[in-house]
Amino acid sequence: MLDIGWSELAVIGVVALVVIGPKELPKTLREVGKWVRSARQMAWDFQQQWEQMARDSELADVKKTIDEVRNFDLRRQVEQTIDPDGSLRTNIQDITRPVSLDGDDKAALAAPQDTPLDPLTVFPAEPRTLPEVAAAWAPPPPPPRDLPLPAAAWAPPTSA
Repeated sequence: MLDIGWSELAVIGVVALVVIGPKELPKTLREVGKWVRSARQMAWDFQQQWEQMARDSELADVKKTIDEVRNFDLRRQVEQTIDPDGSLRTNIQDITRPVSLDGDDKAALAAPQDTPLDPLTVFPAEPRTLPEVAAAWAPPPPPPRDLPLPAAAWAPPTSA
């Protein structure tokens, strides 16, 4: 940290012993230790205050982001993206609006069916056999393979 080697430290110790004296040296070293401890404590407090300010500023940024997400209106954004001028909404409202019927139309819709369905015409009295049903639903046969091609379908290449 201060880049003091053992030889420099020994020189400082000898000078302190000569200047301060052996009797006062332990008291003086105790005082220097207290000063170093208080300096370290002040440096640690200073560092903690800086870290606290950094956390507070990060917390403020996170709070701002959360507020932005909370205030985000997804419905409005989708509506502005899909239908910015509102024409789609009005068209859908026009389509879903109930239709008003005239008097003749209402009477025609309210009248019952005149001819009931005859179950014998819908379902024949005799059930058909499986081959009859299969023949009715069979695909048409393919065309024969020996049919000649139409004249325009193929023409030999002409040499120029």
